[in-house]
Amino acid sequence: MESVRDLLEAHDTAPYPTELSGEDEIAGIALVLLDADIAGLAASFLANGGVLSAEQWGVLGECATVARVMVPSLTGDAWVYFVRLYALAQAMLRAAPDRPAE
Repeated sequence: MESVRDLLEAHDTAPYPTELSGEDEIAGIALVLLDADIAGLAASFLANGGVLSAEQWGVLGECATVARVMVPSLTGDAWVYFVRLYALAQAMLRAAPDRPAE
């Protein structure tokens, strides 16, 4: 829980990368939506004591897979920002019941 809290706090204080617009996509994935999904799931995870619904765990797993695939396409501040999001997803997935980290 502590690593999720620390990563979310770092994420929440970091500005969205200036080199990206709200409309940027990689392989058809809207980066701003990936950002919102992972951060929102982290907020729910913390608010509920590390508990997510089965559907939320599934979405989180998909988000982690997408982040892992698209991070190598980024550079600079965008890379740092989305690597932190990927790390946040991984930290939550390590706590998932019967679910290996992506």
